[in-house]
This record gives sequence, structure tokens and C-alpha cells, in this order.
Amino acid sequence: MDIVGPELAAPVYSMRPAPEPSRTTMSMNSIIGNATSKIGAWHELSQEEHVIAKIDPSMCVNCGACYTSCNDAGYQSITMDPVTHITEIVDEDCTGCTFC
Repeated sequence: MDIVGPELAAPVYSMRPAPEPSRTTMSMNSIIGNATSKIGAWHELSQEEHVIAKIDPSMCVNCGACYTSCNDAGYQSITMDPVTHITEIVDEDCTGCTFC
């Protein structure tokens, strides 16, 4: 006795060939380790250059993640309006830690 009728049976799909790649694909072994020459120690960074974080308002979704990370790290360099949740960086307190 057939419980599943022909209308509930799995559809039959026609097989079509995969498209040919337009360029060669890099192997994993050729990718691994490409950026290791750009990694350095923290003390090798310039201590004379003061970098201040900048929030791009067009990219901001007002989630408060930058405000939370800055305050949790102990810097309190970012303020957030409690009503609109628009964030602002207090330039003189920012150390450029990149948490935000």
C-alpha cells in the first residue's frame, strides 16, 4: 500500500553541469601565513603618534557596542545620548585602544 501519493513524492531535478571557474583558485597552503610579516610586537608601535577613534555616522546602527566596550575597558572616552543613542568620542580622553 502506497501512503504517499505522486503529488507528495520528492521532485525530480534535472542535473546541470557546474560552471567552469574563470580564474585559478589559490590553495590553502599558499594562503596560510601570508600576513605574518605584518604582525609585530606592541612596543614596536609608534608612541609619538596619537590615534583617536572615529565613529562613522553612516555606518552606526546605534547599538551601543562601542560605548560599552570603551566603558568596560575603563577609558570612558565615548559618550552616548540616552535618548537617541548617538555616540560621540571625547577626543582628549581617547587613547586609540581600538576596542570600539
